[in-house]
Amino acid sequence: MNILNRRSTIFLLIVPCLLLSPGCTTVKPGPDFLRVQELVEQSTGFPDTYNPEEPMISHDEIIALLADGLSIDEASRIALLNNRRLQAQFMSIGVAKADWVQSGLLSNPSLDMLLRFPVDGGRSQIEGLFLQNILELWRIPLRKELAQHKLDDTVFTIARIASDLVAETRTTYYQALAADELQLLAERNLENATQGYQAVRNLREGGVATIFDENLARGPLLEAQVSLRSRQLEARDARRRIATLLSIDLDVNTLILLDSLPDPAVPQYDVDSLIEIAMDARLDLRAYQAAMDAAGVSINYESRNALGELSIGVSVERPPVTGETIVGPAISATIPIFDQNQAQIARAEYQFVQAVKSFEAIQLKVTQDIRSIADHASTVTLTLAFYESELLPQVEQNLEMATTAYSSGQASLVALLEAQRTYLEAKTGYIQSRQESAAAMLRLEQAVGKPLKQIE
Repeated sequence: MNILNRRSTIFLLIVPCLLLSPGCTTVKPGPDFLRVQELVEQSTGFPDTYNPEEPMISHDEIIALLADGLSIDEASRIALLNNRRLQAQFMSIGVAKADWVQSGLLSNPSLDMLLRFPVDGGRSQIEGLFLQNILELWRIPLRKELAQHKLDDTVFTIARIASDLVAETRTTYYQALAADELQLLAERNLENATQGYQAVRNLREGGVATIFDENLARGPLLEAQVSLRSRQLEARDARRRIATLLSIDLDVNTLILLDSLPDPAVPQYDVDSLIEIAMDARLDLRAYQAAMDAAGVSINYESRNALGELSIGVSVERPPVTGETIVGPAISATIPIFDQNQAQIARAEYQFVQAVKSFEAIQLKVTQDIRSIADHASTVTLTLAFYESELLPQVEQNLEMATTAYSSGQASLVALLEAQRTYLEAKTGYIQSRQESAAAMLRLEQAVGKPLKQIE
């Protein structure tokens, strides 16, 4: 009889554990990684994005892409696949997925055992208590929903970071192209300054020019030498920024850029239509929406926590007198008298209002950003048209006339140097405006949240 009772006791203690065991739980964020890839493709047009569960792009593949030069699309693709900061951000998805898995699990049951031995001899006393909190069954659905919204927030946020990386890479590429053109302009300016100085020196040796004229011509030569060094450094630094965004280690002097600054185009978009598209396409807006939804669910979840804890289970006892095993139900409950979770409910409510206000604020910012960027793009385009139709032809004509007049002795060296300086400034401003025009279109595309060519 004692053997049977002992077996019954063991059975009653083990069976509840087996019934409540969820089995092997694993974290599989693979589908969420694919969601990021799809979102990035929608917002940038590039289908290839880093996936922690797929083989990384190899060093040899990158070297092969760089062998014949680097295009702007290749730079964007390598950045999406190889940028280490973006790869680190992807781990946040695994963390959020782990939290989602954890949200669907019951807490572990408790098992209390008590064993007493009589000092004066006799039978020992055994008591056991197995309890499981059953109110969690009511809270798990809300807990999973809350974790899902947080996971969605993370997915949208990482996708937006990847999209911003593409925009930054392309902007930096254009900066490097502009730096190359400015370096070439500085080289030509140095050649002209060198030739001008040599011509004035020859004139002085021939007794036509004075030492003052020679020193006057030497000033622009020295300035041109300094300017060229600065432009060369800017070109190298721009390439280094590209290499950083691509997470590659190479001699930037060997990096050849294949593309050129795009021709300026007047934006032909209705701003109100762009704003409407952005409200649906912007990934950061969708992340804010997910955060707001999570804050709303959190209020209901904290309200359910106000009930405290209720655990049920099995109680097993073998008194020392009779030696017979006594089995019965067990209940343990916390009584919410002093703490009814009011503080956490209030906290959740404030966080919800905060999330709503933040969402409204970013919506308003998106609206103004698109209007501002579209206005800036139009202004830069008009400025470029002015450079091409008015300013550049004028300063080129002035330089030609000043050169002819100086050669014939009808103009002073000061007039020639001023014409050269004005031409150099106008040409520099034109190159910088072309770079600004290309960057403005990228910012407009980034503000809308999808490629502009898909809107046309």
